[in-house]
Amino acid sequence: MKKLIIGVVGMVFGSCVFCQSIVQQKYHFPSVAEAQKVFAQGSKLLFGKQSKEVSLEDLSYQNIYSKKQEPQSPSLLFELSQIRKGNRHDVLKYYGGIIRSSVEKNQYNQDLKHYQDFYNQIVWKKDGSPDLTKAATMKAYLAFYNLILNNKPSRPEIGRIDEHFPLLGEHSEAFAKLQERFGNNDAYLSFTLSISMVRGVTTMIPRADSKKAEKIAKQILYNDLQKYDMTTEQIDKWLEVATSENGKAILDESESNGIMGQVSSGSEWYCLIFLRPQNKLLVVDKFEYVPFGLIALHEFEHAKDLFPGRERDLEDSLSELPTYVMEIVMLDNIYRQIHNIPDTQLVSYKHGDESINLGEIADLFRKLSKKYHTDNWPELLLTPEATTYINNVYKKQTEIAGRLVLQRQYGVNVDLISEDKIQEVGRQVIHEMYLEEMFRNTNRTGKVIPQ
Repeated sequence: MKKLIIGVVGMVFGSCVFCQSIVQQKYHFPSVAEAQKVFAQGSKLLFGKQSKEVSLEDLSYQNIYSKKQEPQSPSLLFELSQIRKGNRHDVLKYYGGIIRSSVEKNQYNQDLKHYQDFYNQIVWKKDGSPDLTKAATMKAYLAFYNLILNNKPSRPEIGRIDEHFPLLGEHSEAFAKLQERFGNNDAYLSFTLSISMVRGVTTMIPRADSKKAEKIAKQILYNDLQKYDMTTEQIDKWLEVATSENGKAILDESESNGIMGQVSSGSEWYCLIFLRPQNKLLVVDKFEYVPFGLIALHEFEHAKDLFPGRERDLEDSLSELPTYVMEIVMLDNIYRQIHNIPDTQLVSYKHGDESINLGEIADLFRKLSKKYHTDNWPELLLTPEATTYINNVYKKQTEIAGRLVLQRQYGVNVDLISEDKIQEVGRQVIHEMYLEEMFRNTNRTGKVIPQ
């Protein structure tokens, strides 16, 4: 019976494929006490004293993580500004192995401002402890952790998504609320499966439009990343790194065109994006197509939703929902631009689930984005308008599933059964035989940011 029911419901949802991530070793997310010590050490380096917010007696390396290693004896960074530019011996002495950077004064000034900016973005609670539920606080922690405990300065590097990457974690707090509120909600889970795993999104742009679509999608990517002070040259370098041979084996194994992978160990945390080159994109069949620029933007959107320093052993159940909502809106925008269709006119797209209308979804979230003046997709998914729409879609899905099972499995005349009873059967089938199966290995409950 279970096999048959799954087959019937499969007619509603279709085939499913999750985006993947790579995790090496377990990363140690800091406790509040550990973060306090790192920030206090950082304050002493920057200002020559402990911060007013943090009062600790011992700032040694051993007491932070109980490791048998001699603590550094950092001098005050602000004293370095008094050192003459050409006196290399004094510079090296004052750095004391803590900051191994250029001895040029310009580089020092950049480093000093760099860390002051990180320190200033820490969010403090009323009790004087750092708020580790804030992405800005965790970015600052990672920067000072690398400086003090990894014995190296924290600097941006093209191809590496870490504390310097401005879009990292930008939407993570909204995503945490979305995951906590709806991560185990059947309506949201069902909607996630429908738009991310049922063929339809990948057929919104016909291959005949691919030449124009590629150009528009690339500009959409540029426009999005330029909001974070990235130039087109820097974006192109990022894409060059992401499409290098380094990620080929990972992409081939996952049978995906794009992946955001995480490198996490006891001493480091950062992410990498791997993309298939545009001329080597994996083609499932001649009807499926997504422009390269949107494949890249999809992975960057994951970086926006990801909380800095967070361990990703299991995917969150709603991890694909904001990215695919974004993708549907952008694909619809591209199609409209190519065919000169005004926003007031809905476009009809085919989809494997008759309860899903991609044109409606694109129209709704485009309007919500304008109404709330944001492209924070997790935040928009929390709006009352989005919740009402998703609940209505789920109601349709339960009715479709209920009718299919009652008619085909039990031969029941559904005209003799109330709508509420049909939907009850549909909810049970979708939940037990589909959602529980597909989301069994995902994070669905509790807070998604470690405390």
